Amino acid sequence: MNADGSVEALDWNCRLRAEQTISKPPAFLGIRAHHIHFVESMPEGASSENVLPCWLVRASETPFRITLYLSLRPPLAETSAYDLQAEVFKEKWQRFRDLPHPWHVRLSPDSLFLMPE
Repeated sequence: MNADGSVEALDWNCRLRAEQTISKPPAFLGIRAHHIHFVESMPEGASSENVLPCWLVRASETPFRITLYLSLRPPLAETSAYDLQAEVFKEKWQRFRDLPHPWHVRLSPDSLFLMPE
């Protein structure tokens, strides 16, 4: 973790800011599926902190929610590899499911958690 609160997420190929601090260097970074927020539009001048492009790999439906498996890189051909698992209510899913890729997600600094090895 750097002095500015940022961590390098190697598997995701990005730098993110996290509010949590731990005494040892973090080995893992996580976020709960329902804490991933989809950015439907970026107002001009808005902070793009922790906003990442993503592509839908697959989706799974339950009676009230949709679980989305997202890649932070354009998926290669027929792959099932994903980086993030997000959960959204069906109403929200219906608002953005037909928008072109990449979509954008925000991983709020206060929702990220760091874990030592």
